[in-house]
Amino acid sequence: MIRIPFREFETIQKELQRLDSLPKRDVAALMAPLAVPGAKVVLSSAPSLSYLGGVPRLPESCPWPTVDGCELDFIGRLSLSMLNRVAPIDWLPKTGALLFFYYVPGGYELGPPENRAWAVLHVPDLAEPLEDGQPEVSPGLRLPHRNVEFRRINSYPSPERPTVKALELEGREWESYFEICDEMFGSDPKHQIGGFPSPVLSDDMEPRVQLYSHGHSSCAEVREGAKNWRLLFQFDLYSSFGDESEGLSKDDKAFAYFWIEEAAARVANFENVWFSFQETVAAVGLVSAQTGQTLKTYEDVPSMSWPLQR
Repeated sequence: MIRIPFREFETIQKELQRLDSLPKRDVAALMAPLAVPGAKVVLSSAPSLSYLGGVPRLPESCPWPTVDGCELDFIGRLSLSMLNRVAPIDWLPKTGALLFFYYVPGGYELGPPENRAWAVLHVPDLAEPLEDGQPEVSPGLRLPHRNVEFRRINSYPSPERPTVKALELEGREWESYFEICDEMFGSDPKHQIGGFPSPVLSDDMEPRVQLYSHGHSSCAEVREGAKNWRLLFQFDLYSSFGDESEGLSKDDKAFAYFWIEEAAARVANFENVWFSFQETVAAVGLVSAQTGQTLKTYEDVPSMSWPLQR
């Protein structure tokens, strides 16, 4: 049990009372200019051209992506025509489908470009929607086929972003901020196309993918280049296993993030998609290089500053 001296407790109590007494601004109105449109990917029992898990149904002319002779794991197939009807993303093609792959044992963001352990393929759409619950199970990840559909959302930046810091939220205003952000998904898995990511650890992915994809350069160049990257797909990995996941608590999280430069997406060039992975359980037990302390929970993991500083 942590014991707090009475005087310190009294000071904390007064500060909390002060924050509670502050006039509460209209947080929704403050956040509105920060919103970026996106689409959440939700499970559906209806016939669909889009699904997670199962098999990709590749065109005959398109081989299964591999890395070092190993087949990548298939995540899902998302129809761009379906997306465009419900929640259009202006920088994405309007037709075809995107197939997402990554290699679980080595699918992290680091590594030389020639050994990328992920792939995104732009292929023709299926001729007909598929019924939900197809019998195939994805190799590797063992994800069953689940049909999905899209719903438009307003996506908001995390508290680490300068635009949110500039709002100078205090006290109960932060509660309103998180309530508005949580409304996007409710109890649904946080599968998402476009918009801002839902970071599990630190919200510094655009600078990282800029740095890793284009090589080392000055901080100014990294900051500028980071502005060009867009969230192509956010895959909520642990939520996809549902009750079949073993050894995971409800607080464990693992997200795969696929990123693309907007200019490339506009011309349907998916060859330079980059990948980032964040997982909470991986951080437990590690020793911080900054403090030398053991990281007991993912909240202890230090974040890179946004944007990168000189």
